[in-house]
Amino acid sequence: MVVIVHLHTAIREHQKLDRGSSVTLTLPSDSRIQDVLDQLEVTFPSHGLLLVVNRRTVGPEQVLAEGDIIHLIPAISGGSVRVK
Repeated sequence: MVVIVHLHTAIREHQKLDRGSSVTLTLPSDSRIQDVLDQLEVTFPSHGLLLVVNRRTVGPEQVLAEGDIIHLIPAISGGSVRVK
């Protein structure tokens, strides 16, 4: 299955990822958010990471489906985050 992952700025900077703001991943059909984090080698602190799939906040065990749009957003205080 194919999913699109949006990597918000603080995640890219923290991970030192040499990627654009989004990546397309091909994953096995039974993949979960944790598999995405593992494949991208995201080590951002789990308590500081908001996981969003199709505009819904989810946990790392969320099962993914073909075409899902995933946002990895650093949890911050003092502002709001708008998912497009």
